[in-house]
Amino acid sequence: MRRLWRTIVEYSSLAYELYDFDNRSRSFDGIATSSSTVLADAVFRERRLMPIFHFNIVTKTTLIHDEEGAELEDLAEARREAIKDARGLMSAAILQGRDISHRQMQICDAGGNLLLSVPFSAAYEAGD
Repeated sequence: MRRLWRTIVEYSSLAYELYDFDNRSRSFDGIATSSSTVLADAVFRERRLMPIFHFNIVTKTTLIHDEEGAELEDLAEARREAIKDARGLMSAAILQGRDISHRQMQICDAGGNLLLSVPFSAAYEAGD
């Protein structure tokens, strides 16, 4: 009995449909696979459409590296993401009675090159 695998993978604004894969090994563009998930991973590794940005955190004593990174459309979106992340980290720290507003978020490209540095203090407006 054939098992039908239907996988819809959304990538950026594109949606690719991969379907009709059974349990037997198949070959797609020279890639042998036994499941549609493995195939989808291979296809999207070859068709990466957006750059990867890494968000390293600079503290008073250390640099915390973001090994994974995030695929985002451009540097402006990466800056918005850094500010959102800084707000979340500061909120958690405040609940623990700590002030980490002196920290910075370094936005780097996939090669580790510094593109932009965002101080945590830029994530909020000073009040009264």
